Amino acid sequence: MINKINKNIINKLFFIKNGLLEVTFSDKEKIFIGDKESNLTAYLNIHSFNAFNRIIKSGSIGFSEAYINSELSSPDISKVIFLFSLNRNHNKNIIYGKRIYSLWNYLKHAIKPNTKSGSKKNISYHYDLGNKFYSKWLDNSMTYSSALFDNKELNLTNAQNNKYSNICKIINLKEGDDILEIGCGWGGFAEYAAKKYKSKITSITLSSKQAEYAKQRIQKEGLSDLINIQICDYREINKKYDKIISIEMFEAVGKKYWPVFFQKLNQNIKDDGLIGMQLISIKDDLYSKYKNNADFIQKYIFPGGFLPSIDSLQKMTSKYGLKMSVEKTFGKDYANTLSIWRNNFLSNWDEISKEKKFDIKFKNMWEYYLAYCEAGFLSNSINVHQIILNK
Repeated sequence: MINKINKNIINKLFFIKNGLLEVTFSDKEKIFIGDKESNLTAYLNIHSFNAFNRIIKSGSIGFSEAYINSELSSPDISKVIFLFSLNRNHNKNIIYGKRIYSLWNYLKHAIKPNTKSGSKKNISYHYDLGNKFYSKWLDNSMTYSSALFDNKELNLTNAQNNKYSNICKIINLKEGDDILEIGCGWGGFAEYAAKKYKSKITSITLSSKQAEYAKQRIQKEGLSDLINIQICDYREINKKYDKIISIEMFEAVGKKYWPVFFQKLNQNIKDDGLIGMQLISIKDDLYSKYKNNADFIQKYIFPGGFLPSIDSLQKMTSKYGLKMSVEKTFGKDYANTLSIWRNNFLSNWDEISKEKKFDIKFKNMWEYYLAYCEAGFLSNSINVHQIILNK
């Protein structure tokens, strides 16, 4: 039975004004927090009261750790996180936890800087899980960034190509352009641009697994004369290009290294050239708190990662001699992309888990990661944009 003390703890941790949270305990007893007349209901199952210890200490990171350790569960954890996001102003305890633990997580994040060696290590941590792993839940183009559905009935692969098409249009990509792609993933954009525009593309990555896959892909498609895949840090590039492309790589740069990144863009783009970037931003009014606190993504998924706000990005690009224009914003499309990825991941889990390194904790962590991001885009806490930069 739920005693009065536990009820008080739950009500203090989860203050819900918008929407309804239905909490079920291991003895099947339930409590309801929020507006029972709401059309939005999220369901949370508590399997161990240790989950509350984690949340009290570490806030949202503690909540994620309780999920990873199967101390709580939900039929749709994205909806629970979305509900918390809607009630952010009433749930500071669950977001930040105790200051000492928040500081500890921030310091652990801070000691993983994106120096040249640190960047390679941080990128490898995430992207070198294996090409086979990613192939089980990405689309056939092996594209690991937001698709662009544009309110059309597109499957994921076509929506990814639509994203590539749009970024090519906004930078006026044309045949014969000499292009630098910073962060090539598994080669999806390079293949698309080379086939459609016959452009010459230098594509760089720090992931050995991605480079291996991309090289084989390009060779198979007969595009080796147009595309050069290199394992290379952006700081090592010293050549001027007609166009520079970077699709969701900037989030891995790290705030400390933004000045170097934009200096290199300025140095490596021709005076009449254009830079096209797709990137994720955090809401301007959340940025000041975010920049001083590590979150779940930084601790468990992208060590060294950091999101800009649009305001911080405008200031930084201007400081380093670049004009910035936001051409397209499509956060809801990213939520859709993430939902498809999560469904693919869960549907193919039996196949993925044949590799022993992918255990139940990994499954919970990865599911939480995809759901966490989906909820972020749905609640407008984060967004995704295509921008252009020029001198």
